[in-house]
Amino acid sequence: MTRASDTARLLGAGATILDGTTISTADNTDQLTLLSTDADANQGPVLRLRRDSASPADNDIVGYLVYSSDNDAGEITDFGGIRCHIDDASDGTEDGNLKFFTNKISSAF
Repeated sequence: MTRASDTARLLGAGATILDGTTISTADNTDQLTLLSTDADANQGPVLRLRRDSASPADNDIVGYLVYSSDNDAGEITDFGGIRCHIDDASDGTEDGNLKFFTNKISSAF
């Protein structure tokens, strides 16, 4: 199997993968598509990043999207990111924030 669609067919609906997974293609085709065929006016598709902690706390990072690419020396470089934090984890007063980061002159974000 060389295509993500082949792997998806093998796993079937509702599969759980317990380790890190890489989906790779050698061209510019989509590596992952979330498709909703629902015809109503509600939301869809939904990508949920869920941190399932037994002890959530203020300032926890809920999820992080990192945009990486090779630089001209072939080194993996993080060029940008979107990170979500818990400001207040207290029941009834939950607050969060979303931060956007970009790499300027190789500064860490």
